Amino acid sequence: MRKPRNPKYTIKAYYIYNGVDKAFWCKENKIRNITNEMGASLPMSNGERMLETDTNIEFKMNQSIRIGGETLLIQSTNGNIDDNDLNSLRGKPDYIQTILVQW
Repeated sequence: MRKPRNPKYTIKAYYIYNGVDKAFWCKENKIRNITNEMGASLPMSNGERMLETDTNIEFKMNQSIRIGGETLLIQSTNGNIDDNDLNSLRGKPDYIQTILVQW
């Protein structure tokens, strides 16, 4: 089923898995620090970026994402249920995924 694109996601990227490219739309988060499980602040190292997307693609670690002409490696992913989607109350939730990528 086709899902209309959310206008807040303005960057077109491609997820590369086993040589197959899948297009999706994302945006870059401007988070400067992340925290570990104990709540201690960890500064993001140089070359790491956080991407946010609402696509249904299941991202795997150590796979690639291509944005423009650059290929980035996925370090970790995290999905949170979209609170604005009313279908999540009916049992079919949509997720907003945050992806940590490294140059």
